[in-house]
Amino acid sequence: MYSHTYGLNDAALTTHVTGQLNGNRDFEGWPGNEFYDVFYSNADGTFNINGGYVSIECQFDMNSGGGGLNINEVEFHFASGNSIYGSYITSYVANGSNYLPGSQKRAADCNLATFSTMGNTENTSMKLRLTIGMLNSTSTIIEKACSGSGFEVSVGNSIFNEANPVGTVILTANNGCDSLVYVDLTFNEIYFDEINYMGCRGDGYSILVGNTLYDESNPSGVEVLMSQGNCDSTIVVDLFFHHAAYNEINYKGCKGDGYSLNVNLTEYSESNPSGIEIMQTADGCDSIIQISLIFEECIDPDLDCAIYIPNVISPNDDGINDEFGFSFDTYCKIKHFRVALFDRWGEELYYSEDPAFKWNGDFKGKQLQPGIMVYSAEIYFEGSSKTVIKRGDLTLIR
Repeated sequence: MYSHTYGLNDAALTTHVTGQLNGNRDFEGWPGNEFYDVFYSNADGTFNINGGYVSIECQFDMNSGGGGLNINEVEFHFASGNSIYGSYITSYVANGSNYLPGSQKRAADCNLATFSTMGNTENTSMKLRLTIGMLNSTSTIIEKACSGSGFEVSVGNSIFNEANPVGTVILTANNGCDSLVYVDLTFNEIYFDEINYMGCRGDGYSILVGNTLYDESNPSGVEVLMSQGNCDSTIVVDLFFHHAAYNEINYKGCKGDGYSLNVNLTEYSESNPSGIEIMQTADGCDSIIQISLIFEECIDPDLDCAIYIPNVISPNDDGINDEFGFSFDTYCKIKHFRVALFDRWGEELYYSEDPAFKWNGDFKGKQLQPGIMVYSAEIYFEGSSKTVIKRGDLTLIR
């Protein structure tokens, strides 16, 4: 008994001799009379370099004695160190009276003591042939499961699971032939996602997740949906709706104190003391601001000092209202004083810190044209705890 070994990509397996084998062959049996060609093929024995079977053709030109193409077994070796015998015949060619019918099965019975006898090729151009496959039963286990499910498959003494999803196992079948089982497990991911939203009360936002509608009345929950691969997909929904902000601005002061403020480009003062403004907060929601300014007649309990301020001057040297100035009761003692006059465009026309100031309607050495000016004064009286502020209009006529 002789053995012949070929590598996976050996030229003997990847080529097919189409002519007679006595001049071109892969190996020789009975010297000078028995010639062999080995090659990859389809199940019917046709050459295919990518085929999943091995074919052995033989030229044996003796019709007497035992027949040719005597094969004990075909053994397949794997990189893992495992090896198995071919376990079934897919097709064959036999010829002549020295063919032993049924003996082709002996080439794939996992028994090295038996062999095939396929006859002879004398007086013919045909070739004897055996085509052999590795397995005669289902040898692939392909399964899909969900990650983290604990799914596993036991083959012989090997366990395949998420940590060991792919591999091969050699099993011994009932007929004594080894069987190669290939396992391929795929574990689909379990998805986790979040849907977050921040909006305003009454903005109408809603979202449908699965069969559940989430909105202002149902803002949060957990949905478990079936994703690709029939695995659970967990979605956490969290919608938050801000309330509209409400604020008040209240002020209580004295008439003529000059208090004012600007809210949303609107000026609030003694002439426009109340209103409602709607603005946007940083989160984009409405902020409602109510303004209420109250101006009352005020009497300083610490001060009983009369102030006299003209509202018209006519600087024409007639001795009547020729100058603008403040007059105080003789018993009033002034600690600090300052006054300023402005035209209607806000340009300062006059300034003084002298309580006895007098202004005759000049600006930069020239007499001003008739018109209306504005004055503003701050007066600090001795013995008083408050600052007296006076503002008003002054009409200049000529």
